[in-house]
Amino acid sequence: MAVGGARAAGQAVQVEVSDEGSAVSRPRVRRGGDACSGRGLWLVERLADAWGYREHPRGRVVWFEL
Repeated sequence: MAVGGARAAGQAVQVEVSDEGSAVSRPRVRRGGDACSGRGLWLVERLADAWGYREHPRGRVVWFEL
């Protein structure tokens, strides 16, 4: 289950999505058009000014700034 939120961060908007049950390892960006997962991160990588992830007690949180 993914849960998200957004807040103003200076001149940017920071969005966070927690993915409960996901591995804490670095999320992988899938670049192939036929990938079954990771395509959202491909879009984030292309559109966001910055992005990253952090550990969460039940999985990981991916954040990005626009």
